[in-house]
Amino acid sequence: MIIHLKKHFVIYAFLIIAIPTALYLGRRKVVKKDASEVFNKWISNQNVFGDINLELMSKYRTKKNIANLSKIDPIEHDKALIQHLSQPSIYSQLETDMTGFIQALMNSSFAEEKTNEKEKAVHFKQVTKKYNGLFYTLFDTEDTKLQKQFLFSLANHFFEFCFYPKTYPIFKSLLENDKYHPIARMLYTIMRTDLAKKGWHAWSKECLKDLKRESSNNKEIVYIAGGSDVYQLLINDIYNIRIIDPQLPSQRTYYCKDWEFLIDGQNGDTISVPIKSENKTLILKRTSQEIKDSHFTAALTGKGKVQIPESNTEWTIYDTQNPNKTLGKITFERRFVSQKDFVFDPQKALLISFNELFYIATPYRKDSWGINPKWFDQNLVLYVKQLRGPIYKKTTCNLKYAIESRAFRFVNLGSNVY
Repeated sequence: MIIHLKKHFVIYAFLIIAIPTALYLGRRKVVKKDASEVFNKWISNQNVFGDINLELMSKYRTKKNIANLSKIDPIEHDKALIQHLSQPSIYSQLETDMTGFIQALMNSSFAEEKTNEKEKAVHFKQVTKKYNGLFYTLFDTEDTKLQKQFLFSLANHFFEFCFYPKTYPIFKSLLENDKYHPIARMLYTIMRTDLAKKGWHAWSKECLKDLKRESSNNKEIVYIAGGSDVYQLLINDIYNIRIIDPQLPSQRTYYCKDWEFLIDGQNGDTISVPIKSENKTLILKRTSQEIKDSHFTAALTGKGKVQIPESNTEWTIYDTQNPNKTLGKITFERRFVSQKDFVFDPQKALLISFNELFYIATPYRKDSWGINPKWFDQNLVLYVKQLRGPIYKKTTCNLKYAIESRAFRFVNLGSNVY
């Protein structure tokens, strides 16, 4: 790319894509924006799901739920399993006795070698479609948002069963025995679909409550690979936030529409954020911006790479009702995350999305971030955007083992592209 400037100077920039010129030169005018311009994607499309008791689904089940179960492979010829899944008590078992539910599957047509061989022979999308169909049938309601909430909670239950220390040994036995692999594929399908593929932009209400408590205790919320996803934090009175994210141009799908404005502009730029529930308006004011000499290399979704300068951008948060009082600040660190970001610090609370959790538990993959959870401090707490409870080193290491297992291969629980 060749840029011609006044006085006929020529600058040659050997980049695969163009980095916005304003990032280097800065804007000459202060810009005022509303939250609807900057965060519209999160305002209009982001769900916050509170944990819902799965037993409540028994009130919504219909004959259609039961009739459709008999059409789903591999249970279509398993009368005993169909009978078990057709009972209203199945929702109580999913809520309170996940081990019992899994053991029932281990004694059913799920645990037959022919089922495993059949699934191995087809494209993985046929398998995920089948298992999504099973639970969409079990949790079929006329209210689609309610169905999403049920499945979001179910996926949380599955995650806890698979990776929490108490029940992890049972899940590990599923991974290590071929005939139980269909059960493992079922668990992975629901977690991937409802916490990552479809649930990547959703928040757990319980997670937000925990973060608000941590913030009220004067801890900084450090959001690993958080992109521009700060709107829900702001409207939940969480004001001290640090985002560590390379803000890759190839990943704009996962950022808000005006993501570049957050990391590129003029000191004095402002964003007004109305909080209707509290009848107040927050003002975010850009008060510091530093473009560093150091660069990082980022691979693009297609072929090629790009050099991007590291930067720090700080927004100070005020309330229009008390404009002289600083509520907190948001700092955007444009860089890749590193192992040192996971060093335990009692003044910080770490936050990550479920999709990105996969990448901090895969130190030896080609697309790994180079993070190894076995080096985490025992006191380190990770809040995961989609999970109802925080996780600790042991849980993350269990996830690492499952991902690296040579005995079981299926879909990844996280992905750069959907």
